[in-house]
Amino acid sequence: MVLVTAVLIGLRGRWPGGLAAWLFSVLMLAPTSAVVRQGADLAPDRYTYLSGMGLAVLVGGAALGVIRLVRRGILTRIMGRSATAAALIALLGLGITSWSYGQVWRESETLWRWAVELDPDCSVCHGKLGESALGGPGGQTRVVEAEGLFRRAIALRPDLPDAYYNLGTALVLQGRYAEAEAPLRSYMERAPWSASGPERLGLVYLLERRYEAAVPLLRSAFVRKPDAPDLRRYLIQALEGQAQALQAQGRGGEADTVLAEMRTLSAASREAAPESRQSPRP
Repeated sequence: MVLVTAVLIGLRGRWPGGLAAWLFSVLMLAPTSAVVRQGADLAPDRYTYLSGMGLAVLVGGAALGVIRLVRRGILTRIMGRSATAAALIALLGLGITSWSYGQVWRESETLWRWAVELDPDCSVCHGKLGESALGGPGGQTRVVEAEGLFRRAIALRPDLPDAYYNLGTALVLQGRYAEAEAPLRSYMERAPWSASGPERLGLVYLLERRYEAAVPLLRSAFVRKPDAPDLRRYLIQALEGQAQALQAQGRGGEADTVLAEMRTLSAASREAAPESRQSPRP
């Protein structure tokens, strides 16, 4: 890159377009650099489209130049036709390449499977492929495959939180509630600001009928996401279960307090109240 820049600077007097196109391409690629890049983007293909615009302008200028040289008689018509044929072959090759990329980008799973093939040690790629497997055709029937991808993502990058949440979700979908607790707690440790962790772990406890453990987690998640209807329903179910458990233990006063909170939540959303007795779903 440094060598190309130096050469184009040297030629800027005779060929200023080359330097301009090169600087434009470098600027368009800057978001993919390690200094500027934000988030988990690896080398996004979308930036190559913008950076290629400078080259496209140069190619267009070159084609116009060839046409002018042919008209002036500096180049023979045979040479002009040869240049045209070469340009058409190049366009055909670019078209085929674009079509092949279209097959990769047609859906999330094909994209991330391609990314994993290119870089088997990419943690983000394994995690995203697992998410695509769960969310794509087949859904929960591919949960074991997704579990393996999430475990691979964690093995590659133990510091990234999302793979722990997704692994916990995959285990919940298989009914392996006890195993799901550890990865969900790991997610909560790495993303303490997120409501998703306490919500999902609270749901696990709710499914296990561990109401006393579920209530504080669901309550914490509900404070962060008060407009989530499913979360409100889960909390109402957990409170009702906890109240029944307290009444069975002869702790009526505590049960009344819990029931009062449950009634307040139900009254705040009349539409949520009829759903409060439905079975929770992961």
